[in-house]
Amino acid sequence: MFYRTETDHQEAEEVIHSRERAHRILQVVLLLVFIGAFAKLYSGPLPWSKSVIQRIVKEAPEIQNPKSVTEFGNWLKCEVQHPKILRAKEHGMIGTFYGAGIALGIVVVLLLTSRWWLPHGELEGQERAVEEEADAENAGDTGFAKLLSARPIFYVLMVAAMAAGAWLRMPAMSHSLWNDEEYAMRRFAHGEWKAPDEGQRGKQFEAVEWNETLFENHNGNNHLLHSLLSRVSLSAWRLINKDAKPSDFNETALRLPSLLAGVLTIALLAMLGWEFGLPWVGVGAGWMLALHPWHVRYAAEAKGYSLCLFFICLALLGLVRALRHHELKHWLLFAIGEAGFLLSFGGAIYVAIGINAVALIECMVKRQPRRIAALIAFNLIAAIPVIWWTLPSVPQMAGFLSHGYSNNLRPDSGWIYDLGSHLAAGIMQINADSTEHIGTSWEQMRGPSFDATSILGWGVLFLAFLGFIVAPFENVAARVSILGLTIAGGLSLWHAHVQNHPNLAMYYIYLLIPLALACGLAAVRFQVFPAVLVLVLVGLYGIGTQKPRSIFVNHDRQPIRQTVEAIYEKKPEALTGVFGVSDRQSQSYDPDVTILEKAGDVDALLARGKTEARPVFVYFAGLRESAHRSPDLMKRVAQSPDFVHFKDMKGLEAMFSYHIYVQAPIVR
Repeated sequence: MFYRTETDHQEAEEVIHSRERAHRILQVVLLLVFIGAFAKLYSGPLPWSKSVIQRIVKEAPEIQNPKSVTEFGNWLKCEVQHPKILRAKEHGMIGTFYGAGIALGIVVVLLLTSRWWLPHGELEGQERAVEEEADAENAGDTGFAKLLSARPIFYVLMVAAMAAGAWLRMPAMSHSLWNDEEYAMRRFAHGEWKAPDEGQRGKQFEAVEWNETLFENHNGNNHLLHSLLSRVSLSAWRLINKDAKPSDFNETALRLPSLLAGVLTIALLAMLGWEFGLPWVGVGAGWMLALHPWHVRYAAEAKGYSLCLFFICLALLGLVRALRHHELKHWLLFAIGEAGFLLSFGGAIYVAIGINAVALIECMVKRQPRRIAALIAFNLIAAIPVIWWTLPSVPQMAGFLSHGYSNNLRPDSGWIYDLGSHLAAGIMQINADSTEHIGTSWEQMRGPSFDATSILGWGVLFLAFLGFIVAPFENVAARVSILGLTIAGGLSLWHAHVQNHPNLAMYYIYLLIPLALACGLAAVRFQVFPAVLVLVLVGLYGIGTQKPRSIFVNHDRQPIRQTVEAIYEKKPEALTGVFGVSDRQSQSYDPDVTILEKAGDVDALLARGKTEARPVFVYFAGLRESAHRSPDLMKRVAQSPDFVHFKDMKGLEAMFSYHIYVQAPIVR
């Protein structure tokens, strides 16, 4: 007994020393951030530097005091009053300077108050007993469920879900980039072809500058962390492929960060379910996400949504464990996750509000002031990289939103149905002009009657609703993960409605997390063979969503590359022109293409073809949209005796399906 007591005392001392070392390391890191921020403020460049003032004078000569624009308050609204008055470089200089000042202030506060918010890992015996009792109560309800409680079996099923998820997502990695992906690559991660300067022949490739990767956001669509990672991944691909030219790119390399994040999200979601004390919730949620067509699509897309979901799950996992155990490693996991999802997609700010609100209520109800202090402190820690990096984007996005450059969709009943169809099956409610594309929609799948697809879809949403009702009566993991994210979705919907902000269904993709967890929770809480119910749910969902999933896996959303290849395979010497939807996006695959803006441009292209004895091809995406945008060009090409129809290349939506015309009388 004496020996055991001495051993316990030694172990306790080791734990205390280890915790103190961790505290010192964190304080040293904060001190280094302080030094870095101070160095930035001291060495500059200053917001009112010469290059910034010159830019302001050039773009807005009517401003009598250009220096006043660089003052913090005026700078934040400068793009509202004078659109695009500054470039990414200048915004980066100004934003990182003020960001350093804010970071400096945060670090000072954190260091001075560290004794009150640094977690010491203490958990009162009564609180620990309550948590352990809750988890024991939530453990499996059948022999099979208890069997799953053995971690090795849980991990086997989790890894199997990850493997299935990777297998379903890999084929789409080599698909042609679609409109948004190509724009993000061209503007933030790769570069674009520019018209030749005087004395040069042919278009010249201009690589994107790092200032643009990190700070350009005039259109509000730079997913900062993804842009950085995709550029690094693309650069690594060029290093491996020695023959690759600066203008070459690889779709798989560009999408690799999204794929890795998507597969790891499946594992994190399963582990979140484990935190419910109900392993089958984790297994069901992980498998449901692995099979969900919406996640299959976005986990293989070169945008920040997949990274956002990964970091949300990471933040939730850290927050749940931090609220339970109050340990530094869990709070840090939460801070890293929160910073990650905010840097991956700015629209996830509502997620931060939702999960922190639920966490704060948890701490207040349980009267845990030290956890409240830690929650505030680690939110401030997460805010340091977010503010420092994203502050240059704030005036740009403010200008973008204030001038109505975006498509703002009002959240009416049709919009709600569309969001519901995305959550249920990852597809749009209506995909117009079905003969013009090879995609699908909720209306196409369900047919003329209320069939099995409708039953499955509504069944999934109903199960999720039941899980949402049950969640408040479960443990902290269920409340934070399900209620927190659902509140975030509602808050985003309300704010978009009030402010008339951009409001696309994809902005709510994080609702897949509470959806999958709530469905698993509802199935388990039926108390009738929960393991069997979860397996049946996953199996039926996999079968019912096979069609949209196979479409996303096997077909390109927008076949830009295939369209260009079809032309040059037929006539390698061809001259090409493009207009309408995604006209500039085609240049990454067809650098020599002529962007047609008026009917006279077609005449000039035909004249050049005649002079050089080269056939002329003209292509466009979206018959209806391109005809609306460029009626004169559509009439000049599609209704002219100078051209004949060559080929159609269908995408998953009519707007992204291509129509190719060739100069008559070229033989097909």
